Amino acid sequence: MTQALMIIDMWDKYHSGYDYLKPYIQHTVVRIAQTLERFEGPVVLACYDTDGNNPWTAPHHLLEMQCQGRNDRLISYNTAEVVNFLEKSNTQHLYYAGASLPGCIENRPLGIQYMKASYNYSVVVDLICNLATKCYNTMDIIHESYRYAITTQYPVVFSESLYASR
Repeated sequence: MTQALMIIDMWDKYHSGYDYLKPYIQHTVVRIAQTLERFEGPVVLACYDTDGNNPWTAPHHLLEMQCQGRNDRLISYNTAEVVNFLEKSNTQHLYYAGASLPGCIENRPLGIQYMKASYNYSVVVDLICNLATKCYNTMDIIHESYRYAITTQYPVVFSESLYASR
């Protein structure tokens, strides 16, 4: 069974209203980058609305660099292109990471709600940001993120499990 990592909306910038979350977002970017160094399988970096009309204009450079030039990694948010890539890779299970749960990870066209009919999935709970939080400190935000993932009954894994069994 091929397992792919689906990273959603880890942009180069965020709306200025998220400035207080910058350290938390950067922490998540670094954790995802560390996982990408060890993950052996297809990866999709899907960053929506990078058309220049928003503060975010590209995927985060650290993640983009780790995906460029590799046949097993795709940078795209085009649903047809991504599904074709996943089919060619014989992907059966998607691991979700990125921003935001709740929000984009669930509801983007490549998110859980749209892809769960075709793929098994899990949320990599230590590789997600919760940008819908009302919390301020990182510990409370992480706690709220984990609580949300668990109470919505999403299958939850930790990043170590993505490469520990390989």
